Amino acid sequence: RPELSRLFHVSAGEPLSMRPLVASALSFLGLSPRLSEWDRVSELILSPYVAGAVTERANRGLLDARMRRAGEMQVAMTAARRLCREAGCACPVLDNARGKWIRLHDRIPATQPAAAWSRTFSALLESLGWPGEQPVTTVEYRTGEAWNRAVSQFAATDAFAGALSMGEAVSLLGRIAAETAFQPEGNETPVAVLGTLEASGLHFDHLWVAGLHDEAWPGPPKPNPFLSIRMQ
Repeated sequence: RPELSRLFHVSAGEPLSMRPLVASALSFLGLSPRLSEWDRVSELILSPYVAGAVTERANRGLLDARMRRAGEMQVAMTAARRLCREAGCACPVLDNARGKWIRLHDRIPATQPAAAWSRTFSALLESLGWPGEQPVTTVEYRTGEAWNRAVSQFAATDAFAGALSMGEAVSLLGRIAAETAFQPEGNETPVAVLGTLEASGLHFDHLWVAGLHDEAWPGPPKPNPFLSIRMQ
């Protein structure tokens, strides 16, 4: 996962849930030991954020192809583990990680508070070796920090969320991640796409102003209903 040099940077952040590292975590938490959609199981097999992704890369591609040829719309994790042991596509590291994940999953209570689910989620991801064996990039490191903050925010919902099932807990954590804007810091690029707020006070070698018309500049007033018009 090398960091590629970029020609431009867009200042607007994107939902944290759309970052590959976080999207993989949410997808893994949505897996079931019994039956899961084949594309989710495929994502686990091919993900770079799972233990052994580098050392077993070739065999995991063969394993995924074999699972696809079977044509099952849903795949049991036990069946996926059996495929890991077949000749020609053996993936012992993935098989071991799945075994740990299944044993941990079998001990999960039906319902528990958000704070307990946050610890459970961390343990489940750790059993799969998330975020992988490769060194994380700078952006991935910051993404991981943002993910940890989102999990802490999720754990803090104990006071009003009450006891949650696993599906409810994953859904709530996913909503928090989707509502969290993520913007990597320190983007040194020759071209920056900025809003008026970010561009305030900056100096440019060249500047292109887009969308400049009488309805956009100046922007429409947004009076604060709690302050008098004279104060504003």
